[in-house]
Amino acid sequence: MRLISQLGVAACAVLAGCSLSTDLPTTVPRGVVGVIASPDPNGAYVTSPVASFFDASNFTLPDSRSVTDSCVTTDYPSPVGNGSGTTFIDAGSPVTVQIGSSTGQLVPDTVGGVVSYVLQGAPMPITPGASVTVSVPGASGGFPATTMTAPTPQRYAFAHVNPTPDGPLDVTWTPAEGVGTAMVFALPYSITPGATQPDRQIYCSVFDTGSAEVPENLTVEWQHANPGTRSLVSYKWRTTFQSSGNAGLLMIGHLNVNYTALP
Repeated sequence: MRLISQLGVAACAVLAGCSLSTDLPTTVPRGVVGVIASPDPNGAYVTSPVASFFDASNFTLPDSRSVTDSCVTTDYPSPVGNGSGTTFIDAGSPVTVQIGSSTGQLVPDTVGGVVSYVLQGAPMPITPGASVTVSVPGASGGFPATTMTAPTPQRYAFAHVNPTPDGPLDVTWTPAEGVGTAMVFALPYSITPGATQPDRQIYCSVFDTGSAEVPENLTVEWQHANPGTRSLVSYKWRTTFQSSGNAGLLMIGHLNVNYTALP
């Protein structure tokens, strides 16, 4: 299960729970390219890159270097923004994505007023940690021609997560990539009588240090959750920003690692 079901335009809808960067200019056209890697049924990682180009004068973009470590309890699953109120701009077509020896083409598609550049054909194979090159053809009066290359997060794994901690809950994973990469993980569960599917979660957004501590007061429901409703869903994310003339292009590398049962 993905914590993020779509990468539309806007950054905070794309990466719920992240803090916003204040060191990037906000009065120029923006492009966001999302490279979301998930395992296929055979365990190999694939991605269907998606991009949007828009007037970003009214908001800032997420920055994986600038997050605030935090955990909360909230409803599950998390809501996803829809990009409403965004002014989209032309970036030419197709946008080309190169991953290793594979090349994909993204073309614009409009759904519910949201313009996204979506991959044509089957998902692309990707090795976690691989670099991705994006080439934007550009359009007169819209987003300029741009090429950028950026890394994606490395594959990682969680250690055992205690379903009944005596105090704060320690969550650990390896490897930790440190500065430039951030981690989001959720621990879904339910305490609703008779429920067999999760409807609550502990949701944490932290730097990628390899460990996080969930405060004791957030683990009370978790400890008493219905059998079979606990799981772990997560993603690492890394942002790379590049200026291009009067515009800016952001690539978000995003790697999903999920557990239907606790590790």
